[in-house]
This record gives sequence, C-alpha cells and structure tokens, in this order.
Amino acid sequence: MKNKYVVTLWQNMYDYDGLTCNFFVIGTFDNLGNAKVFVNDKSQNEMDDQLKKNNGWGIMEVGEKTQSITGEGVNKNNKIVYSHESKTGDGTGYNSAYNFYEVIEVPEETIIDKHLFNTADCEWEVSDYFDKKGN
Repeated sequence: MKNKYVVTLWQNMYDYDGLTCNFFVIGTFDNLGNAKVFVNDKSQNEMDDQLKKNNGWGIMEVGEKTQSITGEGVNKNNKIVYSHESKTGDGTGYNSAYNFYEVIEVPEETIIDKHLFNTADCEWEVSDYFDKKGN
C-alpha cells in the first residue's frame, strides 16, 4: 500500500484582542523528505513575513519536535511523522504568532476533508478551512 504525506499548519495568533486560531492543509507529498523540506522552507518564509509585518518582533523559538505539538489537537487520530514549530513575537507573549506544522502519513487513497481530523476542540477552525475550499 502506498502512502502520502499531508502537511497541516495550526496557527495561534495573540494580540490585544485575544487569541485567533487558524487551521490549514498546506501541501500533499509522495514522500516524507519532500514534505520536510517544504515545511522547513514554509516555516522560514512565515517567520520572515511575520517579522516584516510586526516592528519590534523577533524569533522566540524554532525547531523540529519529536512529538505532536498540537497534543490532543487536530491530528490526534493521525500518524504524525514530522513536527516543526516556530514562534515569533515581541517577547511579552501578548503579541505573538505560534506556527505548528505537522506532517501526517495516510494511505494514498485517503480523502483529505474535515473528517480526517480531530475536531473536538477545533471544529470551527477545521470546518471554516474546508468550507472556504468548498469541501
């Protein structure tokens, strides 16, 4: 059985109004190596963009993770084969962006829709993403 690798991004954006969470499926790959390269490049580009948009921000944390970084979150029921995290902000924790990338391994024939993901604590974010895509 052949597998594919699906890249998800969960974002926590903190500002004076509180917390905004976003979910995205940002890529699908035939092999894990290409998915990892994509995640690392995407993470760097996202950090660069956040630093350009927010004067006084810096990098707070970046790197690979050996366990799920969304914990009991969106990929709880999926096989996570790679995780990467980046955090940028002004250092206070009130103005910051946390980007959680996860690569999940699924059988090639798997349909990528909201039913693939655990929505117990994030139904709105996952449904919103797929509704906007028309799935």
